[in-house]
Amino acid sequence: MKDPLNILILFLFWSYSFAQTAKEVVNITSSEESVLVIDNYIDPLFFSLNSSDYLNIPLIEKTTDILVQHHVKQIRLTGHCSDAELKTHPTVSLERATKIKNLMKSFGYDPNSIEIKDVKNTQPVEWTGNNEENQRVEIIILKA
Repeated sequence: MKDPLNILILFLFWSYSFAQTAKEVVNITSSEESVLVIDNYIDPLFFSLNSSDYLNIPLIEKTTDILVQHHVKQIRLTGHCSDAELKTHPTVSLERATKIKNLMKSFGYDPNSIEIKDVKNTQPVEWTGNNEENQRVEIIILKA
């Protein structure tokens, strides 16, 4: 059995870390388009296989409006792809993040406030590697 003191110390450290993080968080919620920010993470945007075309334009517009209204200063768009896509279309994850950046720019978000990170298939959500959950762009709030 684990030492209760170590468990308590770990819990207190985790609680303190969470409290420090929570001070820097912008909570943005919207019931209209299921835009939800938990900590600094917005629900990912999903794409079809080998495609950088994002079809839910109203969601991007609403997300951008919320970021602008709450004066979010810096975000990161992280492009992901599945294992199969990496073999057939190795630039698709970068193309996805760039597409979202351009859409956000068209809806009034400063493109200089958007950092793009291309991680390809290195951070899968679904470990089989060829799941549509891996065909995504994540929006991370870096500076609120």
